Amino acid sequence: MVEFVHQHLWELFIAIEIVFWLCIVLFVFLRYVLGLRKMSIWILPFFVASVLADAYLGWIDYKSTGEFSIFQFIIVITVIYAITAGVSDFRRLDAYIQRKVVKWKGEAELEISVKSPPKYGCEHARHERYGWYMHVVMFVVAQIAFFYLFGTRDQFSVDEWFAFEFYRTWLEDEALGAYEDVKLNQVVRAWFIVLIIDGIISLSYTFFPRKEKNEE
Repeated sequence: MVEFVHQHLWELFIAIEIVFWLCIVLFVFLRYVLGLRKMSIWILPFFVASVLADAYLGWIDYKSTGEFSIFQFIIVITVIYAITAGVSDFRRLDAYIQRKVVKWKGEAELEISVKSPPKYGCEHARHERYGWYMHVVMFVVAQIAFFYLFGTRDQFSVDEWFAFEFYRTWLEDEALGAYEDVKLNQVVRAWFIVLIIDGIISLSYTFFPRKEKNEE
């Protein structure tokens, strides 16, 4: 069984994602098209099961090879996203679909607790900061997971993570990361650069708020 799963990791991962999106379609159909809101709740456990199934695939891959792989990285990011930003994103998607379906059916729009993301001003800046904070949380949680799953190189000390010199050297040489696996260091380094760029863009709205086009 384990050997079969390991030989078909990508096929099973894609199948799980297809089931996940089919569950979303079924959830929307039951909840808003048929009006079976209570019944639609029974679809939610399948979302949790899909996350657990992804985690199981990642564990099988690591157990079989004993090495880090891109597949495991994708699994870790998928699981971390699902238990952090994924929840709020799903709520916003639910609210968006509810508005569209209600408008399509020509019914009175119900009160929706989840509002659309703000586009201008201080509210937009706050929303961008929150999105970046969640990105930071995902990055930190991923490092903790990598630390316990794959371990660090022999010469590495956790204190280095709090030293500026470590990051300067790391950005110059991607092989000098915290982990023994060079590929993992390369992936984490690329992610760290994206995190920094995301932070600069997100925080820029705090100092230069986006204004409406008709605003002088």
